[in-house]
Amino acid sequence: MTQNPLYRYVDMDGDELTVTADLTDGLRVATIRIRSRGMISAVQLPVDGGEDDVLHLLAAIRSAAGLPPEPTTPAPAAG
Repeated sequence: MTQNPLYRYVDMDGDELTVTADLTDGLRVATIRIRSRGMISAVQLPVDGGEDDVLHLLAAIRSAAGLPPEPTTPAPAAG
């Protein structure tokens, strides 16, 4: 099973928040992974509404962490 990150945030200290989702027909799961000070925590949550549920979950996590809202799609590369 390959999961592409929907969102990845790394701060100046190297702490990382990654949200991925597997939304295949048989399995709809969002995985939230946090790496902080060398420790890794992860949780998997079922999502019924597909990608919209994952995006709402991501917005709630960012809000709880005090991070500003951001688009969940990568910005085009400058060049």
